[in-house]
This record gives sequence, structure tokens and C-alpha cells, in this order.
Amino acid sequence: MADKLNKDEMTNYMKQAMKLESSIYTQERAIDEADKKLRQSTPQKRKVKRAEVKIPEKPNLSVDKGKNGCAGFVSSIFFLGGFIWLIVAILSKNFFVIFISIPFFVIGGMMIKTIIENLSSAKEQEKGKQEQYAKYKKEVESLSRRKKYAERTYQIELKDAERAFEYDTKNYKIATEAVNQMQKTLLNTKDTLQKFYSVEMLYPKYRNLVAVSTIYEYFASGRVDTLEGPNGAYNLYESELRQNIIIGKLDVIISQLDQIKTNQYALYNELKETNQIINGIRNDVSMLVRSTHEIADATKITALCSKVTAQNTEILKWLAVINT
Repeated sequence: MADKLNKDEMTNYMKQAMKLESSIYTQERAIDEADKKLRQSTPQKRKVKRAEVKIPEKPNLSVDKGKNGCAGFVSSIFFLGGFIWLIVAILSKNFFVIFISIPFFVIGGMMIKTIIENLSSAKEQEKGKQEQYAKYKKEVESLSRRKKYAERTYQIELKDAERAFEYDTKNYKIATEAVNQMQKTLLNTKDTLQKFYSVEMLYPKYRNLVAVSTIYEYFASGRVDTLEGPNGAYNLYESELRQNIIIGKLDVIISQLDQIKTNQYALYNELKETNQIINGIRNDVSMLVRSTHEIADATKITALCSKVTAQNTEILKWLAVINT
């Protein structure tokens, strides 16, 4: 087939090969960048923490009066018994009994005095307990209001988080659909390239972006007229590779793009355009995941897919013409 094409047709063939290879490279990079942006923007439901407001336990308000009752009974017996015994002893003028009854009387009196003091202390305790309870009730009322407010706030934030998640999920879905659209266009381009190379015009070794763009430049600049032979494109390409005049590895070229501007100008232009397209695609995906849009609003993605589809169609038409 190659020997049937003149120089202009051969130049055009290599140009179409370069455009297809460059298109595939651009789309693959665009999809990789878009996927990376999507992974970074995967919707995450915001976690909402419920504020804990703990209501304190009710204080112990009981005052122990049991021992005062028992002691009061015993002390009353001592005091009353001592008093009666003392009266009887005085009336009977029995000094021995008087002497014995006095301690009972005194002890009973002291015990009654102690009981009166304890009862007074119990009243003070009870008063303190009541004040403590009043303070507790006031605190509980305040905390109850805070708890209700915290619960309302929690429910509101929970609904807000749910709405935000639904919003982000919708945007993410639209962005994903846009990337899937590029995937379909890429598959179509790869199918077009396979058909393009199926005419067996170009040796398989040179069916890559670096080789076809460099060989196209040889033809376009008039350095070669044919692919094969001592003065052909294949020979010139291998010679310049050996002399390090050109770079054959794409990853090396990407890392030092400006260095190929002189000797691989066509490839340089294609890669510069690719970088611009990638930035546009990245911005489109960022825009889609940030706010509600339609796929059509992703102008860079839509433009790329439309351009690639039109280009594939034209190349297949051109290929059909040269095959006739």
C-alpha cells in the first residue's frame, strides 16, 4: 500500500496516524486525571456527633433521726427515774438514795441536752438538704432545656449532612457520567486506529506516538519521500535515535518536554496541546463535583468528545478513499 501513495498522500497518512495516536494519548491522560479527581471527590457523609448533656442524680435528702428517738427514750427513763428517786429520797430524808439518784438525774439531763442539740442539728441538715434540692431542681431544669436544644440541633445537623451527601452524590454521578462519555469516545478512537493500521502501511515497530509524529515531521519538512530504503523515514529515525538527536521514550520526553522542541517539533506541539486539554478536563470535573450541573455544562469534556468523534469519522472516510 505504501508504494501506491505519493509523498503528499504519505505525509497525510502519517499526519492522520499522529492525530490518532495523540488523540488516544490525550484521552487516556484526560481520563486518568478525571478519575483521580473523582477519587479525591468521592462523596463522604459528614459525621454528626450528638452533644451529651448528662442529668445529675437526685441528691439524698433523708436525715437520720432514729438514734435520737432511741436515745431520747433511754435518757427520759434515766432523767425521770433519777428525778422521782431524788424526790422520794428527799421526802424520806434518805441521803444515801439521794446521793445515788443524783448521777441518774444528771446523766439523763445531759442526754436530753445532747438530744436537743442533735435535733437542732437535724433541722439544720434538713434545711441544707432542701436548699440542695432546690438548687438541684434548678440545675435539672437548665440542663433539660440544654438537652432538648442539643437534640434539636443534632437532628437539624443530621438532616443537613444527609442533604449535603445527596447533593454531592448527584454531582459525583454527573461527573462520573461525563468521564464515562470520554471512555466511550476513547474506545471508538482505538477502534479507528486499529482499522487505520490494518492497511499495513506502517511497520508495527513504528506504530506509536513518538515514532509517527517524528516520521510525519520528516515528510512534512521534506527530509524524506518514502518510508523504506537507505534514505527513507525508518532509516533516518533509527539513525537519529542512535545519535541521541531525538528521544524515543515518551516518559522521558514528558519529563523534559522543552528539549524536543527543535528536533521533534510536531510531537512537542501535540503534547503541549494535550497538557492544555488535560487542564481543561480537570477543571470540568472539579466544576461538576462542586455544584449541580448537567453533562453538557462540562464544556471541555464535551468539546473533546465532539472533536475526537468528528476526527475519527473524517479519518475513516479518508481511509476508505485511499483504499479504493
